[in-house]
Amino acid sequence: MSTPPSLETTQIADPAPQHTPAPTHAPGRIEALDGLRGIAVLSVMAFHFWAISGPHGHGAANRLVAKIFGGGWAGVDLFFVLSGFLITGILCDARGRARYFRTFYARRVLRIFPLYFALLAVLFIVLPLVLRLDTAESRDLGRHQLWFWTYLVNWWIATRHGMYVDLLGTGHLWTLSMEEQFYIVWPAVVLLVPRRALLAACAATIVAACGVRIAMHANDANALVIYTFTFARADALAAGALVAVAMRDDALRPLLRRWAAPACGAAALVLLAVIASSGALDPLDATVQLAGLSALALGFAALVAVVVTGAAASLGGILSLGALRATGRYSYALYVVHWPIATWLARHTDLSSTTGGPRMLDKAIFALVAAVIAFAAAIASWHLLESPILRLKDRFPYR
Repeated sequence: MSTPPSLETTQIADPAPQHTPAPTHAPGRIEALDGLRGIAVLSVMAFHFWAISGPHGHGAANRLVAKIFGGGWAGVDLFFVLSGFLITGILCDARGRARYFRTFYARRVLRIFPLYFALLAVLFIVLPLVLRLDTAESRDLGRHQLWFWTYLVNWWIATRHGMYVDLLGTGHLWTLSMEEQFYIVWPAVVLLVPRRALLAACAATIVAACGVRIAMHANDANALVIYTFTFARADALAAGALVAVAMRDDALRPLLRRWAAPACGAAALVLLAVIASSGALDPLDATVQLAGLSALALGFAALVAVVVTGAAASLGGILSLGALRATGRYSYALYVVHWPIATWLARHTDLSSTTGGPRMLDKAIFALVAAVIAFAAAIASWHLLESPILRLKDRFPYR
């Protein structure tokens, strides 16, 4: 689905004295956003683990749990909103500074590239050579590997007319492609467009993305292509960007604080109506794509606004709990590795039928084992690969 935004956060203007900001322990760092990041990756993991671990079973309880976990893909949209918010904030604060582009892209490369390209190296080099993996699936992946190296996986899906791409557990990497495409274009937009006009540009992008989805549906486009198409999904990134820009406007910040919670509630009501109409929150359902995705983008943006304005101190406290913040710290690696791990477990073990009893119990055991392995791999990645490389960011300060 989607990659989590980086751990790099942004300095935002302080609220008025009577406001209660979200809990923070370092200037400019809102730790509740780490908690949101943790919730997002846990949602996506639950969605994937439940989906891949076999049939859902029968009975009302199984159907209810399947519907709950089946909506976990929405964590992707929360990641997109967080990326739009954090990246736009960083860029807004860096406007007019020396080496604007060089610093931004250097820091993005240090954060995103090492783990991603390490995974590609395992898939395209280690497995074929060391493990002598030579299957039709691995050969197909090798023939199309350029799409992965160039961050164009979501465009590859379009060229395949919506055929789902999940070779060796790579089906979630389209989201990294979409975010990299955002990183290429957005710095220039933030630099060249005046602040107030940037708000209009964000709003126009939100409307345009919804319009693209409507037009694609009107022309009978494939549902998976719509779901992964850059211009049809840009509203989540733009919604987060809009909050970042509004937070830096003295006139708009109080309005954002006042209306964020009601907007979040209104988006939730729209989502409930969508679910009632569709029967589930299916990302390939037409109603979900035409109305649900917009509600998710605006609702998650409103949720971020609630957190960063301190409009709900109790929520900020919950999101700042140590376990959620720790999960948020490892969320990028968790996102990258969890699906290949789950795919391997589903294909090469009997975890999804361990007990021979209730399906829900078997699926829970599968999810627990997959989560433990994924967390172990993510923690190792953070301490052995990501954190040492991130120290190089000190060489590229925003001046």
